[in-house]
Formats: sequence, structure tokens, C-alpha cells
Amino acid sequence: EGAATQLLLGGTIGFDNAANASIENGVIYLSSGRATPQITDFTQVPGTPIPTGPGSGSIVLQSADIRSRMQAMATNAISLTTGGLNPRQIANVNLYAGGAISLTGNGSIFVNNLGANQGINVTTSAGNITAAGTSLAGDTLNFGASGAIAFGNASALQTTLAAGSTITGGTVRATRGNTGSDDNLRLTASGAITIDTA
Repeated sequence: EGAATQLLLGGTIGFDNAANASIENGVIYLSSGRATPQITDFTQVPGTPIPTGPGSGSIVLQSADIRSRMQAMATNAISLTTGGLNPRQIANVNLYAGGAISLTGNGSIFVNNLGANQGINVTTSAGNITAAGTSLAGDTLNFGASGAIAFGNASALQTTLAAGSTITGGTVRATRGNTGSDDNLRLTASGAITIDTA
């Protein structure tokens, strides 16, 4: 009876946060937290809030050298610190977070889609930033590069793009309260700024 009580009190009761890593058809899938969404259309991000309470999980990667397509989804934050992210420019690197996304490097950063219910911050001290697909943030979106910034579409409550050389992109928006009014949109570059719609 005493041994059984000791075993019960000495053990772990409950469940760890859900975490998964797999490779399917050459795509790396990383997920953390409960109810991690299967996002296929990143335009759904603003209308798809994810609970970030108990059971939420984050993804933290350091010195990431991505050699395959990757889908990373977390109910909380995604944070990557690296020399350069995806230097081979694999087109299908998609990150979705119920919290914030932070990518920090001292080399070029290349991603496809970024979606966060909170903010997105992508900075590099020595290189370019390419976000080829759609970047959607529920709060602020900040891209800062010593070189060029290129993006497909970018939308957030407040959008700031600061490049050491040029900015090229499709549609960029800063929308407060989803009312459709543009506010707090800042684009700065030492070279040309070429966008389709602002």
C-alpha cells in the first residue's frame, strides 16, 4: 500500500502539450498545441482564431537549414533564429501561429505564406527578405532588411516595411478593426518602392 502511494505521488499526472513532427510526400510538418489547424488557404487567418489557453504550444527553431517544403503550425508562437532561413529558396515554407511569428537572421530569409493571430516580425541584419505568398497578421506586420524586401501580399492592423535597398510587392494594407480604412502603413527604402496596390 505504501509503495503504491509513493509511485502515484512520484509520477506525472496529466498530459504534455501536443507536439508532432512528420514528413509526408517530401513535406515537413511541424505542429504544437491542441487543435492545431490544417491551414490550406492563408486568407482564412483573420477569421480563424485559435485558442491559446491551456494546452497551447509553441515552435522554436535555431539555425534552421531548410532543404524541403515545410508547414509549421502552433497554437501559440513560432520563433526562428538563424543565419539565413531557407537559402535554397524552397517555395513552399508556410508558417501559421495562433500567437506571434518571429524570424530573425543575419542572412537572407525566404518564405511563402505567414499567418499569425498576433504580430509578425521578420528581420535580417545582412540579406534580403522574400515572402512570396501572403503575409497576414492580426496585429502588426514588420519586415526589416539590410537588403531588398519582396512580398506577394501583406495585410495587418499596422504594416511597416523597411529595406536597405528596394521594396517590391503586390497588395499591402494596414487595416484597423477590419473597417477597410488604411492606417499606419509605412514603407521606407533607399532604392525604389514598387507595389501593385496600397
